[in-house]
Amino acid sequence: MKQLFLILGVVISLNADVSTQQRQILQPHLGIIENAIPILEKELGASKEKYQELLLNKRAITKKLNAESSIIQQGVLKTKLLYYEKQLASTKQKIAEKQNDLATYYGVLSAFAKSVSSPKISFAQTRISHLEKRLSQMMAKQKKIQTRQEDAQQKKTLIPAKRTKASATLKELQAKLKVLEYKKSWSNLGERTKVISQISYQKGILAKCTAEELVFEKIIEDCIKEQQSLLIGRTELDVALEELRK
Repeated sequence: MKQLFLILGVVISLNADVSTQQRQILQPHLGIIENAIPILEKELGASKEKYQELLLNKRAITKKLNAESSIIQQGVLKTKLLYYEKQLASTKQKIAEKQNDLATYYGVLSAFAKSVSSPKISFAQTRISHLEKRLSQMMAKQKKIQTRQEDAQQKKTLIPAKRTKASATLKELQAKLKVLEYKKSWSNLGERTKVISQISYQKGILAKCTAEELVFEKIIEDCIKEQQSLLIGRTELDVALEELRK
């Protein structure tokens, strides 16, 4: 169990229970996290101020709407009211996201024995249920990405066989066409036309194989990048939640 000491309102973590793997993943990013915190705190403050301003505007519009008798003006005010309601919902969501980011970062820094004030730790602990929800959503997203990656990999493995078969068929058709061209006559015109069409079809299959291969490689590459990004985010949440639950 990690020991905690409260000195001048600052929580100092000793012997943080961070696994070697978690440490390897997050250690290189601690500086970024520390630098991000004051920026997020400033943005959170600005978002809260904006929310209060929007709320006042909404109340003012609502008051005008209740006192307005003109149907036309009521329509105008209702449109404005709808605008402020949407802005309030959007701003509220941004506030929650920034609060969750800060709670995560406070927890991570505390787990890595960085000094974090007790009010910040207390605030972060009030966001535990929100962080758990974010973690659950992230795990679901990871699963979807993994499924998409596996599907692309499986489809990519089928391409060589399709290419080999098309190449062999194309070679046979080209050889057959040479014979038909050698014995070119009106009597084999229909057969020559058919073979030429089949050759075009097989070339189309080969072109499709190349295009599909590029598409699947891009999907796999993007999935790997997304997984790497999610791995960092999930590790942050795992470490933060473990720390904040203590």
